[in-house]
Formats: sequence, structure tokens, C-alpha cells
Amino acid sequence: MADENGLNAVKTDVAILKKDVSNIQGLLGKVDDAIDKIADASNGISQILAVHQSKIDGTSDDIGALAAASEKSDELLHQRIKEKDQEHKDLANENHEALMDFLKDHDDRSVITLEEIFKRIRILEQWKWVVVGGAAAILYLLSESNILEQFG
Repeated sequence: MADENGLNAVKTDVAILKKDVSNIQGLLGKVDDAIDKIADASNGISQILAVHQSKIDGTSDDIGALAAASEKSDELLHQRIKEKDQEHKDLANENHEALMDFLKDHDDRSVITLEEIFKRIRILEQWKWVVVGGAAAILYLLSESNILEQFG
């Protein structure tokens, strides 16, 4: 009976071990399923990250292109401002030169006109003195010849 007790104990131990192995196999199956799901999720996350990285790279490229376009636009704007400033300066210089030419011409015409006026004034002054001198001579002659007494 001792052998039978030992054999029963071994059978019991084997049955317990079989049950434990069966339970461990079930747990290992669940662990395998969990690992597969984690791998799938990891693959999905890596795909999402790849998509996001490509979008970030695209956005970075777009930002670079927009910055370059903005710089070109700024340069063009500055160039146009410089051109307009130069055109304005040229136009102002042309107007200044035209105005100075007009003023010089006006001065020349004014000098000629003033010289003509001064000539006429000298002629009138000469005539005035001739008339005053003639009148004085006539009055002197008349006073000497007593012609004034006849009129008086």
C-alpha cells in the first residue's frame, strides 16, 4: 500500500502539474495575443508618426518657400521704392532746371525792359529841362523887352 500511496501521490502531482501546464499554456496564449496586439498598435503608431513627420517636413518646406517668396517680394518692393524715389528726384531736378531757365529768361527780359524805361525817362527829363530852360529864356526876354507890361 505504501507503493500505492506513493503512486497515488505521484498521480495527483502529475494531474496537478498537467492542470498547471494547461493553465500556463492558456496564459501564454493570452500573452501572445497581447504581444500581437501591441505589435499591431506599434505598427499603427509608427505609420501615424511617419505621416505626421511627412506633414511636418512638407510644412517646413512650405514655410521655407513662403519665406523665400516674402524676401523676394520685399526686395522687389524696396527696388520699386528706390526707382520711384530716383524718378521723383529726376523730375524735381528737371522742374528746378526749367524754373531756373525761366527765371533767367525773365531776368534778361526785365533788364531789357528796364533799360528801355530808363532811356525814355532820360529823354523825358531832357525834354523837361529843355522846356523849362526855353520857358525861362522866353520869360527873361519878355521881361527885358517890356512885353509883359503890355499884357499886364
